Amino acid sequence: MVCRPDEAAALLDRCGWTKNSDGIREKDGMKLSLSLVTYASRPDLTVLMQLAASGLNDLGIDVTTAIVDNIDAVAKAARKMVSEVRRQFRERPGILDGTEKPDYKTCISISSKGAIGEMKVPSL
Repeated sequence: MVCRPDEAAALLDRCGWTKNSDGIREKDGMKLSLSLVTYASRPDLTVLMQLAASGLNDLGIDVTTAIVDNIDAVAKAARKMVSEVRRQFRERPGILDGTEKPDYKTCISISSKGAIGEMKVPSL
């Protein structure tokens, strides 16, 4: 795999994702953040997740990570996200050509709720 952080940073800049005073990228008042989730039965993926998170943080992307016991919950959240993205493309065709903005907040909410839901049980 080839890693080109300078090209990635330039692309984010061209797309309007600029770093704020905390070093996190923002666009239209929304922070660029990702949730990375893996499962405990694959410790190799945990290491890869941390490496990915570090690289993304270096680019100015706010990353949260979680390790879950049951990947089924992650798959459920992923299916919800795919359904939401497809819905947005269907209902807002201008997203594909840049004339309409996607509903980032709904996608972030789906991702966050899925991750938080999985972290509740282990914390009890």
